[in-house]
Amino acid sequence: MDRPLHLLFVAACPFPARRGTPLRVERMAGALARRGHRVEIAAYVIGEAEATDEPVALHRAGSFARRGLPPGFHPEKLRHDRALARLVGRLLADGGFDLVHAHHVEGVLCAARAARRHGLPLVYDAHTMLEPELPTYRPALAPLLRPLGWLVDRVVLRRSDGVVAVTPDIREAVVRDHGFPAERVVVAINGVEMERFHPDAEAPPWRVCYTGTLAGYQDVDL
Repeated sequence: MDRPLHLLFVAACPFPARRGTPLRVERMAGALARRGHRVEIAAYVIGEAEATDEPVALHRAGSFARRGLPPGFHPEKLRHDRALARLVGRLLADGGFDLVHAHHVEGVLCAARAARRHGLPLVYDAHTMLEPELPTYRPALAPLLRPLGWLVDRVVLRRSDGVVAVTPDIREAVVRDHGFPAERVVVAINGVEMERFHPDAEAPPWRVCYTGTLAGYQDVDL
C-alpha cells in the first residue's frame, strides 16, 4: 500500500511510562508516525505523564480514580481492560482506521471483537508467551498454569491476522507450538537508546548493569 496508513495502537497498560511495554508502544508508534503514518494510541487512564512527546494522538480509557499498577498481572487490570475495550469499540466505530496493532495478550483481547466487527486486520505484538510466564507467578501451581497459559496463547493467536514478536524465541514458539503461518510473523527486537547512557570511563569493561523489574518471568537468576 503506497498511501500512509491510519493505525490504532492498543496498549493495555499505564501509558506513557518509562518501562517495558509502554515504552515499546511509545517508540514504535512514534517511529511509524515519523514515517508519515497517522497513529493513535488507546491506553489505560493512568500513566506517568499526561501525554507523550511522540507525534501521536493519545486516548485514555475510563474516568475512575487513577492509581498506579505494577508490571505483570494484577486484578485491577480487569477493570481497566473493560474500559479499554469500550474505548477501542468507540474509536473504530468512528471509522477511518486501516489496521489495529494490539500489544500483549490483553491488548488483543480488548481489541479483537471490535476489529472483527469493522473488518480490520489485527496485528498482535507478542512481548511474551504465557505458557512459560504464568508458572513464574505461582511455581507450586505450574502443572495447572502452564497448560492454561498455552490455551490463552492459542486463543490470542487465533484472533490475530499477523504477529510481531519481540524475540526470535517467541517467533519460534508462535510458529512451532501453535501452527501460526511463518510468513505472517516478523521479529522486531527492542532497541537500546544509547544516548540515554553515560558510560564511566573508569569503570571496568566487564561491568554489566540490569535495569528492570525483578519478577520471576524476567529470568534475573540467569
